[in-house]
Amino acid sequence: MRRILLCTLVGTFITITISAETASAAVSDWQRGITLRLRDQPRTDILQSLKQIKEIGANFVTITPGYITDSKTSSNVDRKSNTPSDELLIYTIQEAHNLDLKIMIKPHLDIEGGSWRANLDPYDKDAFFQNYSNMILHYADIGAQYGVEQLSVGAELYKLSTNPNNEPYWRDLIGKVRAIYSGSLTYSA
Repeated sequence: MRRILLCTLVGTFITITISAETASAAVSDWQRGITLRLRDQPRTDILQSLKQIKEIGANFVTITPGYITDSKTSSNVDRKSNTPSDELLIYTIQEAHNLDLKIMIKPHLDIEGGSWRANLDPYDKDAFFQNYSNMILHYADIGAQYGVEQLSVGAELYKLSTNPNNEPYWRDLIGKVRAIYSGSLTYSA
């Protein structure tokens, strides 16, 4: 039996206080997604996984390129050794679209040593946000070129996203993303 390259089934729980007719129409538009963890798998395995994702009723695939920073106070934002190549990412986007699956790119920034990314609080915010923006803008550019439906500008960066002093950095990043990418933007809290 072949192993599926699926990581996470994303579920949503919502309280609906509208009529049954409206509710059933809205349900058909819900995002039903699965995270596909890309590394350096053979393309045949990726295609098989995408077909299985489609068969189980998903309509979205989330791809989470992994990046790393040295510590919770560091400013570097570097590719991991297993961050998927752009070529593999583009192949996956194209094959997903061929199967009528939509794509969300959601880069994850981890801290060396395994600390939770929520605790990231770099000393040099200017340097950090410049490096982080470069990474996000790279994926915004790929998203724009290949018709990616959604882009997440962050994931679980609690200290960075709740500190009001960082709001100008986030607004600047979103403005730069919007200059090149017109799909949906989100933040994964």
